[in-house]
Order: sequence, then C-alpha cells, then structure tokens
Amino acid sequence: TPLKNENGKITGWFGTATDIDEQKSTATLFHETSTRLRAILEAAIDFAVITLDKNAVIIDWNSGAEQMFGYAKDEAVGRTMEFLFTPEDIEAGIPGIEIKKANETGEALDERWHIRKDNTRFFMSGVLKPIRHSLVSGFVKVTREITDRKLAEEALLLSEQHKSLAVQSAQMGEWNYDLNTDIINGDEQSQHWLAVSGKDSCTLADVYKLIHHEDRQGVKEELQKALS
Repeated sequence: TPLKNENGKITGWFGTATDIDEQKSTATLFHETSTRLRAILEAAIDFAVITLDKNAVIIDWNSGAEQMFGYAKDEAVGRTMEFLFTPEDIEAGIPGIEIKKANETGEALDERWHIRKDNTRFFMSGVLKPIRHSLVSGFVKVTREITDRKLAEEALLLSEQHKSLAVQSAQMGEWNYDLNTDIINGDEQSQHWLAVSGKDSCTLADVYKLIHHEDRQGVKEELQKALS
C-alpha cells in the first residue's frame, strides 16, 4: 500500500506478510485425503455409496451405485432417491420414513426390494446415516446387493412349508435325537402318535417303553446300525 504526503506524493510503501505454510500443508493434506477417499469409494464396486444433501437430494454417486442401479452418475445426481424404490414402497412413503428415522435415531436400516434402471428388481441390504459436520450436512447410504441370499432363503422357506404339508398330509411325524443329551424332540404329530402330547422332550428310554415288546429289540438294533 503506498504512503503519500499532503501533496499526494508517494513517500513510501506499507505491506504485511503472513506465514501460510501450515495452511497450505493442511489444504494439501485435505486434498490428498479426499483424493484417496474418492479412490477407495470408486474401487468398492460391490457397494453402492450414495451421498445426499440435507434435502435428500443425491450429490454423489460412486461406481458401485452405477453398477448396482444401472444409472450413470450424471443421471442420478440432482434427484431425490425415490426413483430407486419400488412403486409400492414409494406409495407407502418408505423413502421419507428412512430419512426421518435416520435423523431421529442416527441410522435407518434398508433391507428390501429395489428397482434398477431397466426395471428389474433386486434385493438390497444397506444403511442410511446422517452426516453432521460444521462444513457438510446430509446423509450417506451404503448398500450391497443380496438377491441370491434372499432367493435362497425364500426357496428354503418354501421347501420347509412343502415338506410340512407333505408330512401332515401323510399323517407322519418328525423327531430329532440329540446323542449328547439323550433327548428326543418331536413335532406335534409325532407327539400325538407317541401319546406324549404336551411334553417338549423325552429320552430314548421313554420311547422304547412306548414300542410294542415284540418290536422293541428290532428297533434298538436298527437304531444302533444307523448310529454306527
């Protein structure tokens, strides 16, 4: 800054200087950390990482999200996340419920069917958490696809239901024998046939007593063969 006399003539200069080495080092470290974090997020292609602002508008979308949902980053950023949910969940207000729960409890679990860009459905497991920072506020959602596991669970449940119906239709009973405790646990049908209804369990000796004496030895021998 020039220093002037009463006639306007410059008689000197005044300046200040500040040591900003620490500030520059902090800025460099922040940039390196951000770059490293971005590289990690982009490498995590098995996980969708979606960042939302405080109004639940998508502001970041990693490569895992692109692969999982089928939308490029520029197709997703700037939109609210309703388009990722099924029509029935949108009608039920699930997206808003997730945001509300995350705000109130610190997280909202999300295990449900979702929609890809090509309108195919997949089962997703994830969590939505709020971001509360002096410089940033919003939400981050981290998810992964577990469709195969979900379908396997449903197939197992269906198989168990079919087996149960078959057993009931044939008027058969099921029981399990624990070798370590010598305890037999049976279903309702087996308890009925053995006339032990109401008992949660019984021992092998108890069962032998219920077998006709002419058949008892043969049953013991066959059981020993099966256990050997």
